[in-house]
Amino acid sequence: NAGQGFTPHVITVAVGEDVGQKIMSFMQQKKRAVCILSASGSISNASLRQPAIMGGNVTYE
Repeated sequence: NAGQGFTPHVITVAVGEDVGQKIMSFMQQKKRAVCILSASGSISNASLRQPAIMGGNVTYE
């Protein structure tokens, strides 16, 4: 019965919106975990964090 618990959703992020905040807001509204299977589009800024590594933050603009 693998995969029966998945419900697909499309989250549209407008220009200027924070992608991470949009996903967190969706999770809080639906009260469930999220698994992002794909994404498309372009972004202007991105920050990657690796909490296990001291100073493990990288920002791209």
